[in-house]
Amino acid sequence: MRAVAYISTMLRCTVALVSLSAWLWVSAVAADGYSLPKLEQSIAKRFPTVDSLTLKQFQDNLQGKDGIVVLDVREKGEFDVSRLSKSERVSPSISKLEFLKKYALSAKGKTFVLYCSVGYRSSQLAARIQSSLIQAGAKGVYNLQGGIFAWHNHSKPLVRAGNKKTELVHPYSKKWGRYLTNRELTSYGKSSSWRIFN
Repeated sequence: MRAVAYISTMLRCTVALVSLSAWLWVSAVAADGYSLPKLEQSIAKRFPTVDSLTLKQFQDNLQGKDGIVVLDVREKGEFDVSRLSKSERVSPSISKLEFLKKYALSAKGKTFVLYCSVGYRSSQLAARIQSSLIQAGAKGVYNLQGGIFAWHNHSKPLVRAGNKKTELVHPYSKKWGRYLTNRELTSYGKSSSWRIFN
């Protein structure tokens, strides 16, 4: 009888310790400031003229449809690891003039959806080019809220070169990678030391 009581007490203590550990970990993650939804709000405040789409809005209404141009606003090394299907890479540092030379003539009737790691670089580019694209006849210019990190955090499909499926995403840097919930599914690609210490 004492053995059963002892085992029962030990099990309760173990469950309590595991629960406490989980609670402390969640608290630490929240306390370190790495909340993607909070970052999304901060980006929206920083770029108030840029409209954003949630993942659901994008998937339900736009993804894969004609007249949608999906632009990945990340560096080549990030793009090479993974991207959204049918997206095209655009350098984050592309000038407004270069961008318009490439897209303005074909913008009429199209909707442009831009994304990057978390939405900052894509919002930055959208703010630079949106009025000119609208004048050229585009239906809209949007930032994908939360970027590829939100996409990855919700286990949405990603592809790499050759349109091959992958579960990996480039974390941009060790610091920014903290916004990813599946950190074990990250890769810096061929250059594994790229931005690893930022």
